[in-house]
Amino acid sequence: MYVVVLTMKTVLVAFESSLIITETFDGTAAKCRKCGKAYKLKSSLTNHVKYDCGKSPQFQCQHCTGERRYIVNEEGRFVCLRCGISYRQKRNLTTHHKYDCGIEPMFSCNICHKKFRRNNILQHHIICWHKYVNGTTEREYVVNEEGRFTCLRCNASYRQKYNLLAHQKYDCGVEPKFTCSICNKKFKRNNTLRYHMLGCH
Repeated sequence: MYVVVLTMKTVLVAFESSLIITETFDGTAAKCRKCGKAYKLKSSLTNHVKYDCGKSPQFQCQHCTGERRYIVNEEGRFVCLRCGISYRQKRNLTTHHKYDCGIEPMFSCNICHKKFRRNNILQHHIICWHKYVNGTTEREYVVNEEGRFTCLRCNASYRQKYNLLAHQKYDCGVEPKFTCSICNKKFKRNNTLRYHMLGCH
């Protein structure tokens, strides 16, 4: 009896190479005439014809039936063989297989247009990111399609959240109260007036 020992590295290499074959197959790969399997390298096709095609498996894993869709890596994390994502707990991987892996996101946030595969995750996103509960929002901003933080009061948008918060605290809806003593131009912030004085006068 022969025992084949596969390390995590060999399994991942096999997993990655199979992804390369299926994802980059452009009609130039070598194809098996018997079963139709395609290979990027001719040597891989030769090995397939010689050892695998139409033959029953000779070696059996001593730990499982070989029907699993995951492996456990060196850190004890459960790795999905379809997409490579890993989880600490097996139940999270099972949920991933059932609801997420290979499924197109179909639930869309009507505020920032981000898409989700599950409705409960969308609802969680709306509550956490937009503070939307029963059609009303506690937040005074949204994140738009480009990922910019947009003020709901005046529609000014910023790349960084702290710039938006500074805008809402010091600028938005605030009457300018700092006046330049030279040109009478008004500013909402004292430091902006100082920059004006240094740069213009």
